[in-house]
Amino acid sequence: MNWMPHVALAFALAHAFNVAAGVAWTLPLFAVVFLGAILPDVDHKKTRIFKFALVAVAALVFAAAYQTISLDNPARAVAAALAAALAAIAVSILKPRHRGITHHPLAALVFGLAAYALTREMGVAANGVIAYASHYLSDRLF
Repeated sequence: MNWMPHVALAFALAHAFNVAAGVAWTLPLFAVVFLGAILPDVDHKKTRIFKFALVAVAALVFAAAYQTISLDNPARAVAAALAAALAAIAVSILKPRHRGITHHPLAALVFGLAAYALTREMGVAANGVIAYASHYLSDRLF
């Protein structure tokens, strides 16, 4: 749950892979390694990544609701805020148990596939899998 050891191990392993494979560090690569190192703990309410995800979901739901509610509705902002609050509550209630599906090897592969889909770079995808999987190792070591 302590993010620093997760990030440090992920960057160490990713760097070793990048040196061996000849992959250059780029901003997307850096972002994928950082996110991969901390994302598995999105299933724990006390982590920063969960709190960030909660705020992001609420903000997106607010924006979507605000855009779809009629402009002449005087309660437009209130209704959008209520929708955002309900979404945040739903995320809190429906989140998976800690060290459940987000700590499964399949999740590392899905993260790597998502990284590839966004960047179309195999090096970024491989680093995503390494960083995400390094989280499991970090949980065992620290």
